[in-house]
Amino acid sequence: MLINASNALINASKKLIDSYPTSNSASIKRPTDLNCKNSKRGSKRLNGIQGLPRANRRSPTFSIYLLAVAGILLFAQSVFALPAGFTERTYASGLRTPTAMAFAPDGRLFVAEQAGKLRVIKNGKLLTQSFLIVTTDPSGERGLVGVAVHPRFSSNRYVYIYYTVPGSPPHNRVSRFTADSNNPDVARFGSEKVILELNNLTGATNHNGGAMQFGRDGKLYIGVGDNANGSNSQTLRNLLGKVLRLNDDGRIPRDNPFYRRTTGKNRAIYAFGLRNPFTLGIDPKTGKIYINDVGQNTWEEINRGRAGANYGWPRCEGRCAVSGYVNPIYQYATDDNGAITGGVFYRGRNFTGVYEGSYFFADYRQGFIRRLDRRGIARRFHSRAKSPVDLDVGPDGSLYYLSIGDGRVNRIRSAAR
Repeated sequence: MLINASNALINASKKLIDSYPTSNSASIKRPTDLNCKNSKRGSKRLNGIQGLPRANRRSPTFSIYLLAVAGILLFAQSVFALPAGFTERTYASGLRTPTAMAFAPDGRLFVAEQAGKLRVIKNGKLLTQSFLIVTTDPSGERGLVGVAVHPRFSSNRYVYIYYTVPGSPPHNRVSRFTADSNNPDVARFGSEKVILELNNLTGATNHNGGAMQFGRDGKLYIGVGDNANGSNSQTLRNLLGKVLRLNDDGRIPRDNPFYRRTTGKNRAIYAFGLRNPFTLGIDPKTGKIYINDVGQNTWEEINRGRAGANYGWPRCEGRCAVSGYVNPIYQYATDDNGAITGGVFYRGRNFTGVYEGSYFFADYRQGFIRRLDRRGIARRFHSRAKSPVDLDVGPDGSLYYLSIGDGRVNRIRSAAR
């Protein structure tokens, strides 16, 4: 129904153009460019509109027609935000400031709430009882901000969280919990195992990171923010502004890139030179890692995860020609109005064709979901996603996104399946 309505609006705009009177029908040609300003995205270009009479293009009457057509097309684009053949529905609601989510193999969805609750969504319903509750410092970007489910969850029932421990000073912690064998919708009492205690934090409550994903190698990858101090990103003497790599029990793999150059928990460092890697994605088929790094004023980045890589922050934001730094594989300008969030490779059975293997990513502030295709070209996908902070692909092959703004999980499906 929505797609038919969208097509009707577009057809109406074409009829409106065609109805414009002209005495010189032989001069009708296709215009080259039609620019209109959008407050968030900058200049937009609408191409391929046929039937504009050349002789009267600059008349006042034509200008009114042109504005009407542009309004209809922009309205259609904003209201009908997904590609043809896709639908979006609310999967679950009632969450309070949700920050991250992760699917279990059985289809249950674990959702972190910033204030310290890990909630469970089962068959599209938010369960009343929380899986666990931790005491946390939820100020700014702190709190319970990361969750990961062990690849062998069906047998070991392990769930991992990343949260800020209150104190003077506070610090972030990664812990593992075990689901209760009698009631797997709650954590077993007393099952918390501290996997990693991160460095103490300053008074700055931003750049807290929180990304957590298991790789194909069975290791846990963790994104940690720089605590609003760029110098942290360029030192191997702390864990801030880094991506870390751990065994599932918290031990540090001996093949980590800086294992012999560092000591103690700093041996967990996998890559550095990052500002705020709030989310990352790992391709379940190839093991490829993409790190989303939230920029400062100019560029949002997607970086290819590589052992020992230095991504250049704070000297570089976006691509730069400094020797020794690894440039992003993709970046987009934000003019201080962007925050890249959510990242997932699509390896499901619901989307078909060109979507297979795409990397979907979102922007919290600009409210979109886009994808990098298999050639690394960015494609539009969803232009009206409300404050998305995380993305995941469910066992049913649908794309799910977590909205911090209205406390919902939304599901996007292809009607082709």
